[in-house]
Amino acid sequence: MVQYDALYKNTSSTGVKNLAPTLPIPPGLEFLPETVSPMPAFASVDGRIFAPFPLTRKVTRPDGTVEEQAVPASEYRALRWTVGDLEAGQAILVSTRARLAMNSTK
Repeated sequence: MVQYDALYKNTSSTGVKNLAPTLPIPPGLEFLPETVSPMPAFASVDGRIFAPFPLTRKVTRPDGTVEEQAVPASEYRALRWTVGDLEAGQAILVSTRARLAMNSTK
């Protein structure tokens, strides 16, 4: 298991606006949704488009109907938090855990 911790500390004398920390999740690792802190957080399968998790996608079934299915945690490639403003001297810790994906060959 891997623990990801990222501490963002504003050591300047002025505030930081619109802070959005992002943690990548390397291929071969499966993040554990129940370990994300703080909540809420957003997730991405491509590192560019983020949405609240659990992520879902539309899948067309053989009969032509469309259903929404959960995206497996092993496909998540990044997490992002919307912290907003971080005043001078303030800090925030974001974290999650991940494990080796069961279908990983690496």
